[in-house]
Amino acid sequence: MWAISFTALLIWAGLGIKKLHSTGLWKDLIVYACVWAVAMTIITLYRFHIPVPNPLDGISYIYQPLSKLYQQLFS
Repeated sequence: MWAISFTALLIWAGLGIKKLHSTGLWKDLIVYACVWAVAMTIITLYRFHIPVPNPLDGISYIYQPLSKLYQQLFS
């Protein structure tokens, strides 16, 4: 069942890439391919029961020091 779903997604992506390539929308093609690759990676990791990190944890990791800095500056 998983192989059928994966094949259907590959066909869908191929049709989207073919359409973008034929119209010459190169920037859109690059963005589409990158987003599709990230989505397929996440789906594959999820399918094989590999824990996928939460994006909010990364955002918190980046903004936590800034939050502390602002609290020190404005307190």
